[in-house]
Order: sequence, then C-alpha cells, then structure tokens
Amino acid sequence: MSTKPGGFKFNKLIITSHNGFQLDLVNLWTVVELYEDIYSSSVSMRIQMLDTGNNIRALPIIGQEDVEIEFDLLSDGSFYAPISLSMKIVKISDLTKDGQKQGFVLELVTKDFMQNFDTRISEYFEGPASKIAAKVYGQLGSFKNLMIRTSDDQHELIVPNFTPLKALGWLAGRAYQADNASYLFFENNREYVFAPFPVLIEAQEKNKFLVDAKFNTGEDQNSEDKKTTYFKWHSTFDNIKNITSGFYNATVFSHDIVNREMKEIVHNFWDNFSDYKTITGKPFQDISGSGYQYKPEVQFYVPENSLGVGSGDATGGLFQEEIFMRRKFHMQLFNNLKCEIGIFADPKLGAGDTIELNFNSNFDEADEKLHSGKWLISAIKHEMDRGRNDYRMRIECIRDSIGIDYPQPVPVLKEAEA
Repeated sequence: MSTKPGGFKFNKLIITSHNGFQLDLVNLWTVVELYEDIYSSSVSMRIQMLDTGNNIRALPIIGQEDVEIEFDLLSDGSFYAPISLSMKIVKISDLTKDGQKQGFVLELVTKDFMQNFDTRISEYFEGPASKIAAKVYGQLGSFKNLMIRTSDDQHELIVPNFTPLKALGWLAGRAYQADNASYLFFENNREYVFAPFPVLIEAQEKNKFLVDAKFNTGEDQNSEDKKTTYFKWHSTFDNIKNITSGFYNATVFSHDIVNREMKEIVHNFWDNFSDYKTITGKPFQDISGSGYQYKPEVQFYVPENSLGVGSGDATGGLFQEEIFMRRKFHMQLFNNLKCEIGIFADPKLGAGDTIELNFNSNFDEADEKLHSGKWLISAIKHEMDRGRNDYRMRIECIRDSIGIDYPQPVPVLKEAEA
C-alpha cells in the first residue's frame, strides 16, 4: 500500500496543569514547529493552536505546565521510532480572537532546560574535559542519553558557578582531540552530544536526497521522499568573514606568567588546511598558490595557564592558545559551504547527522562532483501542518570541503558561429 509523502501520526499532546489536571489537546493544534541546532544546548518548539473551548483559561495555561508530545511518520513498512518529548510551556504569544475561535502559540522548551536553572556548579575538577563533562551532565538529572567522545586534554579547573548546560558548552570550548579543538555540545531530538566535528562527519550518511529533482504525480513515498521540495544556497564562501575572523591568517600570542615566556603561533588556511580531518580533503579555495591568497594578519592574545599539568605537549596542559586558534579556524571553516533543503520528513534524522546530497539533477553535467556527496546537518526545523496534512523538514547543511581539486584547467570557450 502506498503512503502519501510526509504522512504522519500525531499521537499525543497532553498538557498537565499546575493543579495536576490533564487534558489531551491533540485535536486543537494547527501547526507544530520543532527546532534543533548543533550550536544550541537545547531543542525548542512552537505550537499554533485553534481553540473553541477557551482551554487557555479553563486549564488554565499559566506557564507551569508539563507537556508530553509524541509523533511519528506513516510509511510503507519502514520503521520510524516515534519522536517523544517532555516539554515545558514558557510563553503564550500571538493571541487572537475571532468570535468563539481563539488562536494562540504555545512556546515550549525541554524540561531539562528549565530544571537546568535549579542547579549551579562551583566545583574543582581534574582530568579530560570529556570526563568532566560526564560528571557535569550527571548533575543535570536528564533521562536522555549523552553521546560523548573522549578528549585528549588534561585540565585542573573550577567550573565557575555555571548551570549544567552552560558548563557543558564551556567545557566543549576547552576539549581537544587529535589536533582538532572543535568539540560541540548540543541536543537533538534523540540525545545530547559532546563530540568534535571529525567524529560527526565520519559517521555514515543516514539518507540521500536529489537536489531540485522534479516530482512525479502518483509516485509513492519510497521514491518521492528522496527529492528535495526546496533548495537554497546560503554560502559557498565568505571572504570578509574569513579575513576578519583570522581564518585566512592569524597570529596568536600567549603569555605564561609562571615561566615568564611569550608564545607566538601563526596559523592560516593556506598552510594548515591539510592538518584537519575533512570530508573530502579538498579545500573550497585553491591553496596551491595559483590563485590569490588573502593574508591580512589578525592578531589574538590569550592567557596561557597550564597549572603545572603535562610535560610540554598539546595533550598535557591547557595550551589555550592552540585550542583557541584551532577551534576558531574549524568553526569558521564550516561557515563557508552552507545550504538549506526542504524534504518530506525523515524522523531518523537529527542535528549532527550526515546525509548525502546529489546535485546531478540541478546541473547540466552528467556527474556533478563539486558539491555532491556527504553534508553535515547543522540545524533542522520540523514542520507539521494540519491544513497541508503533511510533515516536512527544513534542513541546514554545512560542509568543510568539496569534491574536485584546484587549480582547475583553464576552460576552453566555444567559438561563436559566424
């Protein structure tokens, strides 16, 4: 039996009021939007409601409610685990009234995010940032899994009166693994993640999509959901941000007060790109010297404080200047190649997963290699629309490299016909 692309089931929208009264409002929503992002420690949600029973006053909804939500995708035999979320209402917005009909938007965050504010951590820790992160995460009290990858650094530090989620983001900025100081901490619809970019991009692609392919009326979900419903380039390079951020050329100075030493480290895209694990190993601009190389210097000053840990290598002490420099470079690297696609939803996908994009359908070439291939999902907006009766996703994708080598051969132009 064929299933409509984007067909879904909304199983549960149960609100528990401050007085313990429960009500399932699953029939009152009109549009649901769920947001997840690799640069955010928490997912969030907006639910548009159309209410004729004045439930906003009858419950009442006053900002102290628990909300249990569950939805999944209808499919032709493929297994999709339902997405289940425990949320808190933090705001009512866009309140309108038309006769007996009342419209409003429920704005929600996770229970974890709200209970996070109940805990402050002022504590001394020793060891790798990943080990410290695991201990901090335990103080959050979440039932969600934490996917964590061991870091190579060694620290002696005090978490300075941070909430658990803020402390985890702070620790991600200090974690270091295999010459890549690029850890992220974020939540997607399945779990929390504390891992570096290389771990994310090395994962197997979870789905593949044809960019800008034509839809054929009558085809079922198994073929139509592989085609994008929308495509937009956000960036294929950004020279100004690359210059001003020090991505192209940076000098980092640090001062070791204890040993009375100054350090100076030079780092640039042209010489250091190959030091990083990337998807293809092929830079998005020519580093051979054939093309013009932007080299205006940007200088940074950071404190060096190894606290007597380590024996002079980058895994022993904090080596803040190297971590700062490499993290800044790696973050900006993923700001150059960025696009957005729309698809019929795939609940298996989450922020931090990889997918394959095939651009052959969008270009005249028989085999488009420049941008086709693996991309990292940096953000997802889940959209369920009752009026449209489907479940779609807007996915922001980023990439650190391309599929061809530079410099490219000089093109041969066709002579104009007489």
